Amino acid sequence: MDASNLTDVFQSMLSSSALRHMSAPCSVMQHPDFERPVCVQPDGAVLCGPQPLGPVQAWFFARLALEVSALVRALPHGMAHGATCASPVGAGVDTQARHRARLLLAAARVTACAWSAQPWHAASPRPQDVPEAMPCTWGAAMAGSAVPSAPQLAQCVVDMACYVAPALRPDAVDAQDLHNWACSVWPMVQPAEWLVVQGGDERLDPARQTGLNRYGCQPFPRYGELDFSSSTASSPTLPAARAIHQAAARLTRLAVEGQVGGEAVEQIKAFLASFYQLDGAGRVVLAPSGTDCALAATALMGMTSARLTTLLPGVEETGSGVPLATCGRHFASRTARGQAVHKGTLLEGFAPDAQHVALPLRGRGGARISDDALFADCAHQITRAMQDGRRVLLYVLHVSKTGQLVLPASKVQALCALYPTGVDVLVDACQSRLRPESVRQYVQWGWAVMVTGSKFFTGPPFSGALLLPDGWLDRLRHNSLPAGLAAYATRAEWPDLPATRTCQRG
Repeated sequence: MDASNLTDVFQSMLSSSALRHMSAPCSVMQHPDFERPVCVQPDGAVLCGPQPLGPVQAWFFARLALEVSALVRALPHGMAHGATCASPVGAGVDTQARHRARLLLAAARVTACAWSAQPWHAASPRPQDVPEAMPCTWGAAMAGSAVPSAPQLAQCVVDMACYVAPALRPDAVDAQDLHNWACSVWPMVQPAEWLVVQGGDERLDPARQTGLNRYGCQPFPRYGELDFSSSTASSPTLPAARAIHQAAARLTRLAVEGQVGGEAVEQIKAFLASFYQLDGAGRVVLAPSGTDCALAATALMGMTSARLTTLLPGVEETGSGVPLATCGRHFASRTARGQAVHKGTLLEGFAPDAQHVALPLRGRGGARISDDALFADCAHQITRAMQDGRRVLLYVLHVSKTGQLVLPASKVQALCALYPTGVDVLVDACQSRLRPESVRQYVQWGWAVMVTGSKFFTGPPFSGALLLPDGWLDRLRHNSLPAGLAAYATRAEWPDLPATRTCQRG
């Protein structure tokens, strides 16, 4: 089919980098006699009408339909087709109607928020006369940080019902019940591309004019560009972007059903444990980034000694914030949980005497320092630290940003044998360029391992995990995490052990 025969909405779905990944596995069909721009069917299929629309209006209705479709397909089988549901909690609208109203409201909220970020910067062609208001009466209110009034929410659902098949429309809308629900979930119901840049720091913030962060990346694919970066400076690939959107729809579905996201967090832990062939999800600590993993490791090390020295061979190959994190200090001006902080200041409860020793990987002219020389430097620094009554955390890169292994496992094992009681090992595998069996072996040797999904796996930026060996898990059974860690993590991200129960739930 020639592109000129496609409806404006359908063309927008195919041409916009912010929408293309959302259109699969959704079924999109043109309907020559349809009176509305879009209509979502009970199976999630989208019918597109023939009305001519401007590029921005077409983008809006395309996004609206794709969000409803994703939520419909994420619902348990049968709910959208009139299956019998559990009895409602209290009087009022039945459960099916309640869920349908919430679903339509959530799709409206996500679409309005996406619009407010001016996504047409990435559209093709870019419209020259961007209207000031969305093509709906409820847009500005739904995109705001404050929950609209109960009548406004109810009217939004009524308007949204025009764009879905009758089987997806609520029979009635309990405005007060809908408002109560919205108040409990409003900050969480957001576009997928917003969700993946939260829980990090200012490095992920997209610029208003370009939609790109300081790395020149965006939270959905940049078509026509090749990403070969070994750091967080990568935009998600098409499969990754699809997975991100589908995961966001599942989280919103849980909210629609009145459930919390704890189950989804445990599923992520279980998947990581299975992928890396570990013996259970209880070994997994989720973290926003590799640097956050390093901070979590520092917190665990502080449970063994208030005097900690971290050795960083190949320091120039690690993340720029790692040296600060290994000393229990803020490594950015905003934490993963959105708190404004002063970079470099000590977190509450972390040992003020922590220090790091940087050992460069390269000498004059960029020549690689040999493993033997690095081994000798590490041995010297460990001896010096232990003579000073300090415990040592040895930082191992497998592999670095330039593909270097620092140090090889045989060298690390030799160092551990020389100092069997005073050295812990933290493997930085954040590039994820190693086999799962290698990660499992490290954990079995008693070494903690950091991994991320943002490099080799081409997933969203700042997605990390710290995998704990037995010795590190034991520390969580008898101590408490430092209070300052609450600015970066919640209890759900950590194993359910006594030391983590002092953290906030989320």
